[in-house]
Parts: sequence; C-alpha cells; structure tokens
Amino acid sequence: MPISPTDIRRLPGLLHLLHFEVGRRSGGRGLQELHDLGLSMPQVIAMHVLLQGADASRPETEGLGMHALGEALRLSPSAITTLVDKLVERQLVERWENPGDRRQKQVRLRPAGIELLDRMAQYRAAEFSEALGDIDPSLQIELLDVLQRVVHALETTPTTN
Repeated sequence: MPISPTDIRRLPGLLHLLHFEVGRRSGGRGLQELHDLGLSMPQVIAMHVLLQGADASRPETEGLGMHALGEALRLSPSAITTLVDKLVERQLVERWENPGDRRQKQVRLRPAGIELLDRMAQYRAAEFSEALGDIDPSLQIELLDVLQRVVHALETTPTTN
C-alpha cells in the first residue's frame, strides 16, 4: 500500500510527539544535566559533530576545522567561535592552530566531552527504555524492526545537500 503525501507530512510531527512523550515520562533528566552544566542544544550538537568526525583508530587526529564545524551547523564564523569558546572554557573541547596554516583553527573533543556525550546517550537510552517498556511487547518489536530498517536506509543512502 503506497504512502500518501499526507501521511509523509505527518511523520515529523509523530517523531516529535514520540520524543516529547519520552521526555515527559522521564522528567527530562538528560536535559536537566545540560541545563545544570549551562550547555545549549547547539553546543551539544557541535560536540556530536566533532564526535562523528573523530577517527578512533588515530587518536592524534587533527580534529575538525572551525570553518567545517560552522558549515556543519550552519553558523557564521563569529557564532561558531562563540560556541566553541564556551566549550573550551568548560574543557569539553580543545582548539589549536592548524600547523599547516596558522590562520585556521582545529577543534576536537576532550575526554570530558566524550564522557558527557556518553552519559547523555545513556540517559536518553534509559528514558526510551522506560517509556517504551510500558507498551505491548509485540509493538516494541515492530518499532525496533522499522527503526533498524530506517536507520540502515539513511546510513546507506547518499545525502543530497
């Protein structure tokens, strides 16, 4: 049965409601930690971009350029500088001059930043487990199957932007 454009338009709203319900049921413990640390959502997203850009097989990696990080977040150079400054102050990331071009700055997560992201992922996983644990097990299995297929499709489909 083909999906209509109306059904497709409902998907973002349903995903938003799923996240809202999970957060509502959990009391937002993960978001509370961000608030307690004084971190904004754009700062956390920047840290995720840096984590995904890290090469686990080469810990001495150069990091990600400030320009590339700004482009990934669609932020101006001054906005990305301010965002990174705050993360550096909290010792979650480190920034240094690119040895090949001193005008360029590189950024990478520090161990404290990686630990924070790990903790946030654990909080979110616990929130989802708790919230979804209240629904019928067969529906949980169905959701798991669908989400695995969607994630696989997104991982294997080239982006167009």
